[in-house]
Amino acid sequence: MSLLSFLVVGFMYGGTLYEERQGGQKRIFRLEEEKTSQGIRVVATSTEETHVFWLDERHTTQKWFFTNKNTQFVIEREKNRLVRKERGMVVTNYTIDDAPWYQFVEVSFRPWILSGEKNTGIFWIIQPGVMTLHRMVAKKEGEETLEIGGQRIPAVKVRMTLPGAASAFWGAWYWFDKSGVFLRYEGIRLVGQPKTFVERLSP
Repeated sequence: MSLLSFLVVGFMYGGTLYEERQGGQKRIFRLEEEKTSQGIRVVATSTEETHVFWLDERHTTQKWFFTNKNTQFVIEREKNRLVRKERGMVVTNYTIDDAPWYQFVEVSFRPWILSGEKNTGIFWIIQPGVMTLHRMVAKKEGEETLEIGGQRIPAVKVRMTLPGAASAFWGAWYWFDKSGVFLRYEGIRLVGQPKTFVERLSP
């Protein structure tokens, strides 16, 4: 996420640091949000890779840009298709329906966290790494208190999973503060990988 330049009208929320742990490996990434004349731009950057997400006013994903030392692509929603391009050439068309695309749920879930709704309803997401398309649903599981940076923070716990009977076979957990800000993640991202933990470094 470092090869773009932007002409943006809006205001910067400021970067927030998170630590990701998987097995014996750790990395730090910075999350930034910016309101623009077209909606919201979200940038997540580590030393290895960069993601840029463009969200509309409902926090649904409209475009996703990714780059690392080996790969660069952009995926954009065109009605009921997600079109992936590399070097300006279409390489994949994903067929979806009218359900929202939440590629970066850490931010896209915010309006739902602030709402009185228990479930998100069906949404679409592309699994990074393997680039497969999945239908997902998330449910609020209650409230917990997390300790982050020496402070105790009331948090909403969320379970994201496949819809229907498939929910018995996979799930991931997210925690958000009462304003909808992402605090923590726990889950297995790919079969055969150790569990991944992500946590905000300071309140």
